[in-house]
Amino acid sequence: MENTENTNFGLAHEDDIDEIFKIFQVKEEWLKEQKIDQWRGYTQRYGKEFFLNHIANKHMYILKEGDKIVACGVLLSGDNLWGELPSDTRVLKNLASIKNGAGSTLMEHMFKKCKSEGIEKIVIDCLATNLNLREYYKSKGFVETGISDKLYGSGHTPCLMSRDL
Repeated sequence: MENTENTNFGLAHEDDIDEIFKIFQVKEEWLKEQKIDQWRGYTQRYGKEFFLNHIANKHMYILKEGDKIVACGVLLSGDNLWGELPSDTRVLKNLASIKNGAGSTLMEHMFKKCKSEGIEKIVIDCLATNLNLREYYKSKGFVETGISDKLYGSGHTPCLMSRDL
């Protein structure tokens, strides 16, 4: 794990699964309470096995404060929505945090890691109707590249965004 100030960044391990899954449950409930139509039924639809697969394939990253995971996210070379990407591009997926600022800190660590490995671009997606999240991603340097004609498993339309590193 990479240590900076009060945080540790690195790959998730199988024994982190309960904490990671709890973050997604908490975030899913918060989104529902805020009436934000994002990740509805997400944890029921995917379950722990989904996240365990990302951990086993060394795609799931975590940010810890002390011994507590405060943010997590996945880096992939492609997925069903984006398809196979150029070797210098990664997809950032499943970004979730339970503390203000932790998601931004995790993203910065992920960007730094990718850049050190010769990755030049990060792509991300979110619900096209989630204007607040789209603006948040823009504030992190992402630009909108279009609206996909492929639907999420929930039947919603994704907005595609990218950021050069």
